[in-house]
Amino acid sequence: MTRRSRPAARSRRILVVAPNWLGDVVMATPLLDWLDAVRRADGGPALEIALSVRAAWAPLLAGDRRLDALLVTERPGRHDVEFAGGGAGHAGLGA
Repeated sequence: MTRRSRPAARSRRILVVAPNWLGDVVMATPLLDWLDAVRRADGGPALEIALSVRAAWAPLLAGDRRLDALLVTERPGRHDVEFAGGGAGHAGLGA
């Protein structure tokens, strides 16, 4: 976990749980931009922003200035599937 200086004691904590897939993680980053802009605005609320992300994507977000904490988590489940034709593949892709 990474952390920068802690916001005021009465801050609100927000946990953003990133999706599993890299493209979806990228598509979720505008939310981090928005949350960061809200807290930096004059009179904005004191927010502490944490992001939960798969270990594979953590290096891409390590040191991100928008985050107060980066939590590396793995969720159970497999993302590989077997197709009816017998070949293994990736969910959502044809054989």
